[in-house]
Amino acid sequence: PPPSAPEREVVEPAAESRDSGAGGPRGDSARLSDVAFEILRGHSTGRPMVASEIIHLAVRRGLVREMNDHGNTLRIALLADNRARATAGLRPRFRVHGEGRFSLGARTLEPDLAGQERSLQERLDGLRREVRAAFRRRLQGLAPDRAVSVLRVLLEAWGLRDWVPLRREDRTFVALGARARGRERVVAWMVASSVDLPRRAITDAREAVRANAATEAVVVTLGRVGPDALAEVARGGVPVTLLDLDAIVELAAAHGVGIQRVAVAVELLDAEMFEGLAS
Repeated sequence: PPPSAPEREVVEPAAESRDSGAGGPRGDSARLSDVAFEILRGHSTGRPMVASEIIHLAVRRGLVREMNDHGNTLRIALLADNRARATAGLRPRFRVHGEGRFSLGARTLEPDLAGQERSLQERLDGLRREVRAAFRRRLQGLAPDRAVSVLRVLLEAWGLRDWVPLRREDRTFVALGARARGRERVVAWMVASSVDLPRRAITDAREAVRANAATEAVVVTLGRVGPDALAEVARGGVPVTLLDLDAIVELAAAHGVGIQRVAVAVELLDAEMFEGLAS
C-alpha cells in the first residue's frame, strides 16, 4: 500500500517535546517514543512499567493528550523505535518484558560511552535528513521527462505495471497502468512540478479514469497537494490516491531509488550481560 499520513487523532506530544533530537523513526510514533524514554528515565525504581502507566504519567505531565486504547499505540511506537534503531546499528532504547511492560534498554552505561552513542545517533539522524533534502532538490531540479522517469520507476516498484502512455501536456504526464496483482486498470497522473497541486488535476484525473474504463487514479506531484485538491478528493467519487513529494521520498527510500541504504557495523557494549552478572 502507499505511504499514508499518521493517524492524527492518536496521541500527539506537546509542542515542546517534538524536537528532542532522539533517534529512531520519525513522525508521531517517534515523538511518542521520545516521551516514553523521558518517563522511564525519570522512573527512579527502574522496574518495568506497563504502557498504560507510561501514558498516564505522560498525560499528567502534559506531554501527550488523553487516549483510551490501553497503551496499544505506545506499545507499537516503542517496538517500532527498537526496530528502527537496530536497523541503523544503534542500541535499542527499550527493553521489552512482555505483557506490555517496558524498561530502559541499559541504565548503567558510563556517561562518556552514553554520550558517544547519542552523538552517533544524532549524526546519523542529521545525515538522513540531509540525504532526503538533497533527493528532494535534485528530483525537483530534473527536466520534466527525466523526473517522470523516476516517478514511473517508483510506481512500478509500488505495484503498477504494463504502462500505456495516454497524453502529455506541459509538465503533466498521463499513462494507463495495471496492478501487478489483479486486472484493475489505473490512471497514473504525474505532475512534474513543485507548484501546489490544484483541484483541476483531480477532476481531470477522474475524467481520464472514466474515459479509459479504469477503476482508480493515482495522482503524483513533485510539490504539495493544495487544499482545493484535497477537498475535491474528499468529496468522493472515483477513487484517487495522492502521492506528494514527501510520499515520493518515502517510496524512494523504501525501494532504493535515488536513496541507498547501507549497513554500518557498530560495536556496542552488552550492558545487559554485565547487569545480569552483577545482580
